[in-house]
Amino acid sequence: MVPTAGSYFLQTSNGIDDNGYKSSSVTVAIDAMHSASNPHAFMGVTEQGLAAIVKTRGNKDVHVILRGGTKGPNYASEHVRKAAETIEKKKGRTEDDEKPFASIMVDCSRGFLLAFISFFWSDFTPLFSPLDGNSQKNHNNQPLVIANICEQLAAGEKNITGVMIESHINEGRQDVPAAGPAALKHGVSITDACVNWEKTINMLDSLNEVWLFFFVKQISLKLKHV
Repeated sequence: MVPTAGSYFLQTSNGIDDNGYKSSSVTVAIDAMHSASNPHAFMGVTEQGLAAIVKTRGNKDVHVILRGGTKGPNYASEHVRKAAETIEKKKGRTEDDEKPFASIMVDCSRGFLLAFISFFWSDFTPLFSPLDGNSQKNHNNQPLVIANICEQLAAGEKNITGVMIESHINEGRQDVPAAGPAALKHGVSITDACVNWEKTINMLDSLNEVWLFFFVKQISLKLKHV
């Protein structure tokens, strides 16, 4: 109930197994997605401090994030299809639904926060796990992940709805030097290693080219039926 009542963008997560899923599946994440997408009513407090029944409308824009597992990356077509099929089976989606339920985001980088769902009107319960992630702890592998995603999109994959990229002005990462923050290099991450801005643009351009191709193709098909 509470995850549907906050007016902010937050996330909730599930546990992991060797494939990057909770208990060999995405069941827990899917249950949370289904719950958050439906209306709820529960006890709350008004701005005046009075007890009240809070009603929420739910949010349909929910998705699973694939970030890699203990056995390695999970962004390939077989992993995406497995996650999508599990989501659709769990929900019991029909052809009459307004939009596919199996919305999947792929994290191109590391896997410390794994396979969590992200949606508006939610709480934040992160689960940390020391995984190699989809980039296998090498930020320079992120373009390879994007290239694979582009191939999937070009082949007609519709369930991938977004990506996460570790990006900064300059490449790599740095620790805070003994001299203090003033000695930090400009535009270099102090957390996870990142690709630089030029690589980021190239990655986004690749995705944009595939999207434009798919968009034009869909328009052409619609025009044929006019």
